[in-house]
Amino acid sequence: MVERQLRGRGIADKRVLQAMGTVPRELFVEPGMRRRAYDDAALPIAFGQSISQPYVVARMVELLEPMDGQRVLDIGTGSGYGAAVLAAMGCTVVSIERHARLAEGARDRIRQAGKMAAQIEQQPQPQKRQGEAVGQQGGVEVDERQCDQRPHQ
Repeated sequence: MVERQLRGRGIADKRVLQAMGTVPRELFVEPGMRRRAYDDAALPIAFGQSISQPYVVARMVELLEPMDGQRVLDIGTGSGYGAAVLAAMGCTVVSIERHARLAEGARDRIRQAGKMAAQIEQQPQPQKRQGEAVGQQGGVEVDERQCDQRPHQ
């Protein structure tokens, strides 16, 4: 994934590439989609939400230019993958998710992924938080039937 999908498409930040290669993406997708965890595609999760494709996550993080120890407010936790990537880069992440079940699942996944400074909160409406950087994820609805139509590589 790192070489072909990320470096091969212009992601150059070594810290981003290292974090993307370290965070086990299969933990952050639904059990029935684990065989597709590293596909170059967004995958469906609960509540009509999706986990963004690896390139999109890497590009958003690269554009954010996070620094080690930086506090980051992440809005739209979803599965927690983006928050985990930021935390793997040494950021202290506060991530807000409106769906309680997604927030709980993200907390569990981040714990399973290892020691990462990420706090997941569930709030119906995000409260204004003071952070040094803000990354918003989500907003894309995925029809699961479309995922099954993509050719597998």
